[in-house]
Amino acid sequence: MPNIKTLLCLIPMYVLLLIAGGILIPGFLTGLTRAHYFITLSYVFLVSEGLLFLFFRGLHKSRQKAVLNTFLTISIKFILYLVFIITYYLLTKNFTTAYLIVFFVLYLAFTSFVLIVMVKSLKTKHL
Repeated sequence: MPNIKTLLCLIPMYVLLLIAGGILIPGFLTGLTRAHYFITLSYVFLVSEGLLFLFFRGLHKSRQKAVLNTFLTISIKFILYLVFIITYYLLTKNFTTAYLIVFFVLYLAFTSFVLIVMVKSLKTKHL
């Protein structure tokens, strides 16, 4: 069963980044619209939530399946981000430096949280 408490911990991070982006984008990142920021933030949030859900679901399986599931969820995350970046570029043709900075900051923020949760969970599982 997925750890609901951990899944809910991403929501305050999402709200904080949503507010910060709404305030900072007009003043500092003129090459980026709020709509593009909100779409990117929402996508990164949903991918992170889905990744954690799949990870916790597979964590309670046998040792070999849990390790395979961990690698699989990380691979899925990479593919989903790659598809998003390619689709974003093809649809908007807007690949400014501001957007790249925002994307990687969001990516690092959510990925750091996900990796910390995964490592802590794996340590307690003793894989």
